[in-house]
Amino acid sequence: MISGGRIEGHIPKAHKVAVNRVLHLENSHVIATGDDDGVVKVWDLRLATSGKACVMELKDHEGTVTDMTYKESEKMLLTSANDGTLGVFDMRTSKLYAMSDSFGEDQTGVVLMKNGKKVVTSSSEGVINLFSWDWFGDCNDRIVGHPNSIDCIAKYDEDTIITGCEDGLVRAVSVLPNRILAIISDPLD
Repeated sequence: MISGGRIEGHIPKAHKVAVNRVLHLENSHVIATGDDDGVVKVWDLRLATSGKACVMELKDHEGTVTDMTYKESEKMLLTSANDGTLGVFDMRTSKLYAMSDSFGEDQTGVVLMKNGKKVVTSSSEGVINLFSWDWFGDCNDRIVGHPNSIDCIAKYDEDTIITGCEDGLVRAVSVLPNRILAIISDPLD
């Protein structure tokens, strides 16, 4: 933890393997971390010096946790992983709420869209998967057109995501209606 530009503490051996994602949750002292073994941990940083900062450990993914987002109104943590799945965890019960079927390709990113009514994941095969909230078994729709892996996605607004792809291009993508709007950046520009 850093305070006033100096380290206030640390958590030794927080994970057994490399941490890939860190997500700040609803308040200033709670974070989630996801690692190479598919383990998600939730930490209360106020408890770091006591050795009991890990308040939740979830071991439901079978591959690297690639991204996370949080739906505060539902107290749900959503994760994507390279086991091909979307995970949804109920923070109130500390349990898996839902897990999608495996898509057979890495799920590389996850964002909430349409005021939390849609969950969007990106994949290593260049496909964007759309889920309706509380319908997580399989996606409702897909957006195709990226020629290579989508390595990261970011929500721009409730209707648009930005994708960063293996081909070096950054694209703006409309969600419902589904289409690639524009190439924003080309590595040769």
